[in-house]
Amino acid sequence: MPGMTPANGQLVSFESQFEVKVKTDDARAELWVAKLAFDESIQEQRFSLVESFGANVAEELSVDTSEPGHLYRLRLFAANTGSSSGDGAFIDELNIPRLESGRRRDYLTMCSEGAPQLAVESGGTFVRAVIGSGNVVTRALLLIMDAQPSWPMGEFPVLNGATTIDFLLSSPSESTDLIHEVAVVDLRADGPPARRRLGPGATVHFVALVWDSDGGFDFTWTSEAGMPHVGTSAAPPEKVTTKERHIVLVIDELVCLDDSDDLSDGEAEFQIVITPSAALPIKRLVSWDPMETGSIKLLGGSSFKFPLTGQAADAVTVAVSATEDDSDSFPPDGHDLASASLKIFQFRKGPGTETFNEILTLDTQIGGDDFHFLMHCSVAVSYA
Repeated sequence: MPGMTPANGQLVSFESQFEVKVKTDDARAELWVAKLAFDESIQEQRFSLVESFGANVAEELSVDTSEPGHLYRLRLFAANTGSSSGDGAFIDELNIPRLESGRRRDYLTMCSEGAPQLAVESGGTFVRAVIGSGNVVTRALLLIMDAQPSWPMGEFPVLNGATTIDFLLSSPSESTDLIHEVAVVDLRADGPPARRRLGPGATVHFVALVWDSDGGFDFTWTSEAGMPHVGTSAAPPEKVTTKERHIVLVIDELVCLDDSDDLSDGEAEFQIVITPSAALPIKRLVSWDPMETGSIKLLGGSSFKFPLTGQAADAVTVAVSATEDDSDSFPPDGHDLASASLKIFQFRKGPGTETFNEILTLDTQIGGDDFHFLMHCSVAVSYA
């Protein structure tokens, strides 16, 4: 799986250069960078192409991070898809603030009694934090990672010693302020990656960071207590678990568009198959006799209501097939067949969007002698 990781496990920059490792697979990629000044909004950012990479390469390169207080946004795109707006066939991202060594401050605990001004919550596809920096205007960054950060030395935690990292994700505040609300969503393309995506039931660590225009900064990896100035006496990194996904799939009705019989109503046997992720298929059989063109057969009820939770709800396939019986037809005719299948949908990501209801329709391919029908379904998605 192509992607990029910070060299030496660094999560921020204290130098004029930042080292990053880029790896590609059979496809080529390109790295774009935006330099965002402290008081610039996200809407003002403009990306520039830094380097293009061939297929099946692993390279380490230096990126300019010379301006204290600036945020450097690194985005890796599929070859020839990046743009100055930051849009493209997105592969990976790193957000690297330029901080100043020796300027650690107590911004997070400035207006509290030892505990940071921090609240962290999760949904099924995101982790969100509200971060306060007292009476100092700051920018904020929320980082989440599946590997546990460490703080063996230096001024900021690192990911040294992590053998595998499925995700290192981050999101900056939209602009500068005293209080920031920041949500991290995994923007990488879905699919069967070597590195898993941030989704339901994932346990992650976080680091919340604020910094000022001169690169003075404060951070924490726990909402319980302020962080000391040396890592040896720090509280252990806190964990957050995203919520489990719950879906309820209901098969509502069958609609006969063409029963394929010219002289009488049709009669058909239907097989409906629900296939959850990593679970055995669930089958239902339906007889419809007589089946008239233009008519509807209502289903619903407990027999056609399928609640799925956790891993079983990660990706669900619905299929329906039917045989219209022509064994007693005149003149003699063969049975008519029609079928359709559907992978339910792409789940929505992020606060305010991931819980929803959706109507689905399976439209059969027209089979022998014009047998044609629809199956209507409904899906409710929630997280808990």
